[in-house]
Amino acid sequence: MGLRPHNATTPGSRGRVAPDFSELSQGNRPEKSLTETMNKTGGRNHFGRITSRFRGGGHKRRFRLIDFRRNKLGVPATVATVELLILLIVGIWLFGKFFSDEVSKATDPQKVATAAVERRLKDSGQLPSQKQAQQGPKVLPRDETSVLVLNGNGIGGAAAEAADEVRGQNYLIAATGNATRTDYPRSIVMFRPGFKTEAQRLARDLGLKRIGPLDGMRSRDLQGAHVALVVGG
Repeated sequence: MGLRPHNATTPGSRGRVAPDFSELSQGNRPEKSLTETMNKTGGRNHFGRITSRFRGGGHKRRFRLIDFRRNKLGVPATVATVELLILLIVGIWLFGKFFSDEVSKATDPQKVATAAVERRLKDSGQLPSQKQAQQGPKVLPRDETSVLVLNGNGIGGAAAEAADEVRGQNYLIAATGNATRTDYPRSIVMFRPGFKTEAQRLARDLGLKRIGPLDGMRSRDLQGAHVALVVGG
């Protein structure tokens, strides 16, 4: 969007610039079909009596309708005009999404329970801090390494069967569940930052070759576990 200079009629207007709204469809005027009239009271109440003096006159004004919720899906529409309010709507949507994500984090019982498990492990010294993880912590023994087993092939009971095998290797089972995907071709061991050595040892004990960092998961999704085993096909 370009800038237009002002005529230097006063010292204060010398060097002043303003947007020229050249990229908007009809200047700075909103689409008329998306506006409503603003009713005036003239300072009168519902009895018609003047309760506020010196109200009246003025230019006719219209109110721009804005869909703040943005929840209309599957409704056919056309772009009638490009207005400056689009930037306002985008900004409101971004801020609303940020605050809604923060509220969902605080109200989701699974995330709250995961945070409690991580806090308990961190207080007991089993879960090192971020600084300790970057410095390279000591390798945890098998009986202190917790593993999250996830079903990534969609076969019923696959996670429970794999958990029994992991438990037979003297590992701790943090929890079992389903992965976000069910199309893993092969089993894979994922690790949180600082526990690559434990993941390599688990893969070696189970005869697996695929090892990698968290892919499609976050550290809090591990429910306090150090590594995660995703059972594939």
